[in-house]
Amino acid sequence: MRLAASVLLLACALPLQAEERVLNIYNWADYVAPQALERFQRERGIRVKYDTFDSTEVLDSKLLTGRSGYDVVFPASSGLARAIKAKALQPLGALSNAGNLDPELLAKLASVDPGNRYGVPYTWGTVGLGINRQALERRLPGVALDSLDLLFKPEYAGKLKDCGIAVLDSPQEVIAIALNYLGKDPYSNAPADLEAARQLLAQLQPNLRYVGSGRHIDDLARGEICLALTYTGDAGMAAARAAEAQQPFEVLFRIPREGTLIWFDTMAIPVEAPHPEAARAFIDFMLQPEAIAELTNALYFANANAAATPCWTRRCAATRTSTRRPRCAPGCSPSRSSRSGSSASAPACGPPSAPSIEETPTMDHSFDNDQAITRDSLYGTAAEPTYAGITSFMRRRYSRDLRGVDLVVSGVPFDTATTNRPGSRFGPRAIRAASVQSAWARHFPWEFDPFDLLACVDYGDCYFDHGRPEAVPAAIQAHAEQILAAGCALLTLGGDHFISYPLLKAHAKQHGPLALIHFDAHSDTWPDEEGARIDHGTMFYHAAREGLVDPAHSVQVGLRTTNDDVMGFAVLDAREVHRSTPAQIAERIRARVGEQPVYLTFDIDCLDPAFAPAPAPRCAAACPATRRWRYCAACAASTWWAWTWWRWRRPTTTPRSPPWPAPPWPWR
Repeated sequence: MRLAASVLLLACALPLQAEERVLNIYNWADYVAPQALERFQRERGIRVKYDTFDSTEVLDSKLLTGRSGYDVVFPASSGLARAIKAKALQPLGALSNAGNLDPELLAKLASVDPGNRYGVPYTWGTVGLGINRQALERRLPGVALDSLDLLFKPEYAGKLKDCGIAVLDSPQEVIAIALNYLGKDPYSNAPADLEAARQLLAQLQPNLRYVGSGRHIDDLARGEICLALTYTGDAGMAAARAAEAQQPFEVLFRIPREGTLIWFDTMAIPVEAPHPEAARAFIDFMLQPEAIAELTNALYFANANAAATPCWTRRCAATRTSTRRPRCAPGCSPSRSSRSGSSASAPACGPPSAPSIEETPTMDHSFDNDQAITRDSLYGTAAEPTYAGITSFMRRRYSRDLRGVDLVVSGVPFDTATTNRPGSRFGPRAIRAASVQSAWARHFPWEFDPFDLLACVDYGDCYFDHGRPEAVPAAIQAHAEQILAAGCALLTLGGDHFISYPLLKAHAKQHGPLALIHFDAHSDTWPDEEGARIDHGTMFYHAAREGLVDPAHSVQVGLRTTNDDVMGFAVLDAREVHRSTPAQIAERIRARVGEQPVYLTFDIDCLDPAFAPAPAPRCAAACPATRRWRYCAACAASTWWAWTWWRWRRPTTTPRSPPWPAPPWPWR
């Protein structure tokens, strides 16, 4: 009887166990790719019940009151922190696909979840402006489309009232953005600051169509509103739907120049989840590159899975979103990074290790001609006739205002240190003139536009008195120090190679000893015991002896002349370069540099005279230009603090030779 009873109980248990193969998800609407859910159910035999919430406050109440009945929830990182503190979540345990996650994003999340025990990053993004470009340009011609002035200046918002303005139903985020716009701490609790934000928002209210979540996606796509304070992914979906419907307008996304918030959403398991093992199976499934990439491809939210990059499609090219480096609100803490009112500190901002789907190169045709003086935004690329206009570097704006700037391009028209044929003083001008040939589109073969990620200006040239050559090095160093003090990276156009010596002094003063990646035909380490010469063959001799560069982490590539004393630098001479593939050379460079900050310097005579006939002295037997660009591009893993390009001069023996080897730029 006991055996029979056991068999009977087992038989009764089997159908009960089958009924329990259920997973209860509580998430935002449209926040898991439908095909991923279908595949999970098919492969794991677990039926998914998907409920939605429309605000973080609703999710918080479910988690903090307990017994929600849900197995997987998707809190923002701020909500994750509150749930951990309330002991409302259970540890995730070991996940086989956790290694796919971006370490940088995991480190940020660890500020609220030490050891990443309770949550994994799911998606991330920014809050910005979703825009109907044509509607705004008709009503506000010439007004910047990347400014919160569109919302907060009544003279602008009043002109947009008829076409419709919407704002997120997320008080924490909206108040933080308002505070930051006013120049205050976005997380201030000071009554005076909050009153100032209230007054700013009250000023917007008469011109507002509505406050809501989700509705603005379709409204933007149909043209029923023309401006929304929204999330990156929401704007991407609106842009895609507008394009699919062949609407006579474009939906753009713009990160406000005044600063914005970075948010993170996570996956977590409530402490009383009825099906915790099914929850872990689902989270591990969503950490597969293919599963999370389906979300990004379909819904345009950037994900936290570094391994998912090869799985992304380019269907978002039609969205015409502009994804640039977020200019973070000052004083923000990475621990507050979340979708519900948070931001990261400025040093943490920048291109993610795996770029989001919104990072599709875009072309903004709203610029006027002569972008060097008329362009409004520091970001983006626009088509301008290559034969006309002011020739700034890559059509960037000429400016010495470095607020919000990532990269400064500046020329040093100095060639007094040249031993043979002067003329490289014309280099900065020639590079700028040649660069416009490539300034109208993204740069083959890379599927991105660097100016979607970097706020870049042309700073003009360094000034010095050519009649006082002994004072030139100090003038160059002071010029660079002024730019670096503003927190910008520096790309310098020469000029002869000597200019790298005072530039290295400026960079080493800020960053300490640098790894040097030096492309050249000559080592430029010939001794100068007196130290008083201004000579283009002695710079790196002095740099090594003075500790500006660390030879143990530095490498010279392509040398085609002899110098017995290499001063500790690794040398990959022309013979070695010819024997190796670009990938092999790049791997050796990366291994040598390690984790050191890098100063990359490229002398034009690194190229064979067949491709760059102007430099002197000429050294044959170098590689073609295309291989050199591939060496530079393959070194992308290094941290580049500065670049110099020099010895450009007008060709003399072959007047028709261009001063710009192609392809033009090894941007990474």
